[in-house]
Amino acid sequence: MPSELWDLFWLNRFLLNDISALAAECVKTLAQNHNVVPGIFTAIHTFGRDLKRNVHIHLSTTNGGIDSNSNTWKTLFFPHKKLKTLWKNKIIKLFRTHYNAGNLTLTPKLIPLEISIAINYTKRVITYKKGIIMARPLILPQGFHEHNFLLLMKKESHGRNRIRLLAMHHLQSGKSLKFASELVQSHCSTVQAWLQRFREFGFNGLFESHRSGAPRKLQTAQENFLSEKIKTLSEDKINGYITGKELHQILIDKYNTQCSLKTVYNALHRLGFSWITSRSIHPKSSEAAQAAYKKTLATC
Repeated sequence: MPSELWDLFWLNRFLLNDISALAAECVKTLAQNHNVVPGIFTAIHTFGRDLKRNVHIHLSTTNGGIDSNSNTWKTLFFPHKKLKTLWKNKIIKLFRTHYNAGNLTLTPKLIPLEISIAINYTKRVITYKKGIIMARPLILPQGFHEHNFLLLMKKESHGRNRIRLLAMHHLQSGKSLKFASELVQSHCSTVQAWLQRFREFGFNGLFESHRSGAPRKLQTAQENFLSEKIKTLSEDKINGYITGKELHQILIDKYNTQCSLKTVYNALHRLGFSWITSRSIHPKSSEAAQAAYKKTLATC
């Protein structure tokens, strides 16, 4: 049942006595066309798993039944679309019959009393207008029409934000939620969530928030320690050689860091150290001699 009809059943509990038989009649109608008598059992639920009102029926049937002519078993399938059409027609007829007889208790939320019921309920959202249940008009947030979403979409560089702005443009131009969601190839509930964010947080609520991503395995202090360690070894005259595995072990011993060896290598690359090992300065090296030698090199 559409959620908009739950209160109608709640105020008119006697309707629950009929809907179980109506559901079984849908299956029996299709079976009778093939001279088959199926096995059926139903269960009426008035609440959902969240303990909120949710009138619905669980129906189980055999995959066929007894052939009325030969008294033998005959396999039969029941098409969903045909069952759906039969079910809707029977519920509509049930409402009309009790309304015309004056048996229904209604509230202004359900339907104005002066309007007679001419029910053609849709799969989901319904509202009443001139006695006919139609698609509920979409109520756009305050200030929604002040923005040129199409122009803003053309200037936006972020791909996902462009999709959101395009969806808002279609809603602004009068398209339904379903139609707009199909145009931007997103689920209807997703587009509805974007619209709700505009309603709650304004225009800036449409844009995707910054994603933090996975937490860093090495913090800034640990990366600074790596950088200072390698620089110190590079300037040392002796014992300047160290491997990535040794750095990895130092981090574990000093900071109890839980990271892989690849994380250490990635950090070294991010810090500007291209080599896996750091080499110390040769004991006999002279910076003055090196500078003098460079001056003797021919310029290109």
